[in-house]
Amino acid sequence: MEDILRPFDPDIPVRKIDSLKEKFGGDWWRYFFGNFDANLPGGYLYIAPKNQPERKIWRESLRFSLHAKIWADNPWASEKRKKQTGLEFLREVQSAIKEAGLTTGKIIRARLQYREPVRAFGQVVGNIRSREFYELIAPIYIILRKRGYNHYSDLTA
Repeated sequence: MEDILRPFDPDIPVRKIDSLKEKFGGDWWRYFFGNFDANLPGGYLYIAPKNQPERKIWRESLRFSLHAKIWADNPWASEKRKKQTGLEFLREVQSAIKEAGLTTGKIIRARLQYREPVRAFGQVVGNIRSREFYELIAPIYIILRKRGYNHYSDLTA
């Protein structure tokens, strides 16, 4: 069985996604991405570049700091992520977005457009991202994995 945690085989994420699509059909993404989209524009861990109008400044209480290497002691983090500051990681994410042919604005628009209601006791209690959103961001995930990041805990949790 393929181990998604192994960072050295760049074809693992592609094969894993393909096998999940085969097994679960349209709901494959529910079993795979976790909170990966938090690292992308509009996500709670993403800080847009200074020239972007949606730039947000996050409090120090978040999981990472822009200027510290607080993942250095994380036993599940890749060697690459352990050596990076939060800002270096976010620059890498921005580079992967560009390589995937996407933009910050397109991801934010898709985040708002591709939502499905979550129902509990007959009422809508929130929204989750839909399959179309995850199909859009899957290439970013694959690019980051090929660059040496681990599925867990570099990109998902």
